[in-house]
Amino acid sequence: MSGTNHPDGDLEQLKARIREQAAGMRERAAAAVSLTARSPAAWVFNWLEFKSRLKIGAALAQLDVMPVLPRFHGLKRRVALTASRIVLYLMRFITRKQSDLNAYLLDSLREMGEALHTVETRVVQQQEQIRQLEACVSQMQLRLASTLPGRRPELERKAS
Repeated sequence: MSGTNHPDGDLEQLKARIREQAAGMRERAAAAVSLTARSPAAWVFNWLEFKSRLKIGAALAQLDVMPVLPRFHGLKRRVALTASRIVLYLMRFITRKQSDLNAYLLDSLREMGEALHTVETRVVQQQEQIRQLEACVSQMQLRLASTLPGRRPELERKAS
């Protein structure tokens, strides 16, 4: 029983082993998550998942909702529902503020998500417009180069 002889030594060994395991977990997590994007298309946000999670959060946000209690039947169910009503009534002064906070946070997240989605849509539209304008400019440059080869330096000087 070395634990009774050197309790401080065992504790230090345990702490060191925990530190080593935590460092290994941090290294594995850092290697698994890439923090840099390889291309602009790599930053795709899943809006359906975001809305689904908000819906789940909204269902869980209200703390003063009666439980369903599907595993109880008959007299046990009536007793459990009565006990639940009493507990909810007594705890309402604590849970009311938390329920309000949860609702406000969910509303804020929903509004931020909608605004971010609008910004993302506008950015995509602007990128498409930029691509189209660049294509038009390159076509005009090709046309200009083929029609007026002698006057090109003069026209470029006037354009700038």
